Amino acid sequence: MPVDASMAALSDHAIAGDAGAVLDKLLTLHEAEAPRRTGSGRREQIKRDKDAYRETWYANDAPDKVNPARFFDGLRRQMADDGILVIDDGNHTFLTAELMPIHAPKSVILPTDFNCMGYAVPGTVLALGLLSPLVSVDEILNALARGLTGVNVGLVLAGSSAALIIAYTARFSSIAIGVVQAGLTQTPREFDESARLEGAGVWPILRQIHLPLLTPALTGAALLVFVDCLKELPMTLLMRPLNVETLATSIYQFATRGSFEDGALAALLIVLAGIPPVILLMRLPDVREKRR
Repeated sequence: MPVDASMAALSDHAIAGDAGAVLDKLLTLHEAEAPRRTGSGRREQIKRDKDAYRETWYANDAPDKVNPARFFDGLRRQMADDGILVIDDGNHTFLTAELMPIHAPKSVILPTDFNCMGYAVPGTVLALGLLSPLVSVDEILNALARGLTGVNVGLVLAGSSAALIIAYTARFSSIAIGVVQAGLTQTPREFDESARLEGAGVWPILRQIHLPLLTPALTGAALLVFVDCLKELPMTLLMRPLNVETLATSIYQFATRGSFEDGALAALLIVLAGIPPVILLMRLPDVREKRR
């Protein structure tokens, strides 16, 4: 596809030529001139950010409250560098992870699902945060492809549905994890103990006991994640491939044009898709009792 040189009035420089060849050349020039990010540079930046965050706490002492930065620094001084730290502080786990100095690998036990943090992050913020690492992976893949075949493969992740799937997984996995964990807590431990006494291993117990009992929870989790992905708009607008529309983006396109009646069907489908999970979750306790 040729580049339209008539658009030169809108920019300082005009480039005329085949779009594929031009973009490949620009990418090569960009990679040659852009400063390379090293692992040590990232580590230094993380250290600077953490030090600045700690100094913010030190600068905001309150006479009637415990300063968490001073508390964790004092706790660190009382512990050996090779000691194992077990953290169970509820809603303040992420604050502890930021402020507690860690001097050795595999020395911290956190009974917390950090992957559940994605649901608390706005979709726009999560999408923008994922773009940079996805593009970095694409640059590595392009470098490998050029070295092996001499041809760029383009945006393998950032320009495909893979980016959207990764973003959905990061944001909505906490829903599925919460539902499955709730189902697991309702499974009596006596089932596992009885099976082990009969000589059953881990996989037979999982296949013959837990999976049948967890079928309603797994189905409910899948439906809830499906509905959330169906109605997610900001992240989908930023991460979707070109010329790909979902129900949410279709409604948005119709609404921006003022054609509300044209988007009514898509909106109705989203509403209808949210009904089965509600019915299933209401019946979940009864189904589990019958399976027992």
